[in-house]
Amino acid sequence: MTCSRCYLLFFAVAIISCNQPRYVYTQSARNLHFFQDKGQAKVSGAWTTGPSRGVYGDEDSYNNGVDLQAAYAFADKWAVSGSYMARKERDLIQTYDINRLVTDVKYKRKALEIGVSYFTILDRSNATYFHVDGGVGWGKDQIRELGRLDSLSRTRSYNDRNLKLFAQPGLYTGAKAVRFGMGVRVQWAGYSDIKTDYTQAEMELYNLAGLNKLFMIEPYLALRFGPTTLPWIKGEFQFSFTGTSNNYYVRGAILSFGLVIDPSEKAR
Repeated sequence: MTCSRCYLLFFAVAIISCNQPRYVYTQSARNLHFFQDKGQAKVSGAWTTGPSRGVYGDEDSYNNGVDLQAAYAFADKWAVSGSYMARKERDLIQTYDINRLVTDVKYKRKALEIGVSYFTILDRSNATYFHVDGGVGWGKDQIRELGRLDSLSRTRSYNDRNLKLFAQPGLYTGAKAVRFGMGVRVQWAGYSDIKTDYTQAEMELYNLAGLNKLFMIEPYLALRFGPTTLPWIKGEFQFSFTGTSNNYYVRGAILSFGLVIDPSEKAR
């Protein structure tokens, strides 16, 4: 490898760094239960997607995953919940002024959450409730990167573990065919056990350096719907976006589409 080609590779990577961030965080779907009484329960599964960056030839970027969730109302105004999230993402970008340079960045994420929820009635005739959810989560993030310039290649990896604490107040209304929810999640995440072979200069360029905590504010909307003849099964659509107070790259929004089963509704 000649020095001139090394400089060209470094220069090319530096050029695209502003257009090719490394994302340290993406959301999970909200674990919403719409409970009104003791003894209600739900299990749900959702396909979740969000923005990704770039295309090269016939290869596409992607940002997809699954969320599995459950909740149970063990008292008149209290419920417990748990969820699992798995996500795969890919940012695939060609720099057109240096058309042989491609950066292929792949992500894998997994997370678990457990929580408790307090719910109270605001308007029984319209089935309108106020919920406050809170809990803790554990997760792992993995980044694998490959950059190519003719016969040269550059590989990088990044791994971390994180601990999350969250509070989530919201309003929920509807009791039959259509239900609507809105709220905001306020979340703190602490990062540890970071292992990487990015250079310090690359960590600075990609806003990975110094990562130890993030504070997020995440407003969300949810629509749950289904036939009144099958009250125990519903479809659910969610939209949520992320705001962060730290200078790190996070995925901006998610959409999720899922199926919710409430066996307690079938028994009524």
